[in-house]
Amino acid sequence: MTAKTKLLVFTGKKNIGKTTFIKQVYGNFSEMGFKINGFIETKTDDFKNYEIENINTQERFPWATKSFMNNKKIDNNTSYDFHTDKLDSIFSSLINSLHNNEKRDIFIFDEFGKMEMRGYGLIKIFDYFSNSHKYLFIVVQESIVDEFLKKYKDKFYDSALIKIDFNLIQSSSDIIREIKAYLR
Repeated sequence: MTAKTKLLVFTGKKNIGKTTFIKQVYGNFSEMGFKINGFIETKTDDFKNYEIENINTQERFPWATKSFMNNKKIDNNTSYDFHTDKLDSIFSSLINSLHNNEKRDIFIFDEFGKMEMRGYGLIKIFDYFSNSHKYLFIVVQESIVDEFLKKYKDKFYDSALIKIDFNLIQSSSDIIREIKAYLR
């Protein structure tokens, strides 16, 4: 099978605003008429839990809970209990919204991390949706972005890396202009 999807990888330091930026991208490109599917990973207000949100239906699924008893670390500082029993529900929700959306321009995957790199977590979603749209916008943890590109870059028609660093002069609108140029 020949790859048809263009890959756009977003990365940056932890808590720099990657998910917030992806929400802006979603809003901006939706207004331009692009049909978008996918999910974002959000922190709850108390910063103790992560949820997966289907961007089309706004359905939310518990994904990870901060734990002081578990040894499953997603970074060097924090342990989480993962609600892997929710994976089928998350997958079904994304499949249903995909079937309700005939046009498939962009799939947003937020975020690909160490678990997915090892073949766990949301990897089933990545494998299924990675070539289902014209473009895959994926947030990849900065610590594994080189490993991710080495492993998956050839799976796609074309790829580009956008490093998000809002401490630089680079603004959201500048990055969105870069993305628009890439999509042409």
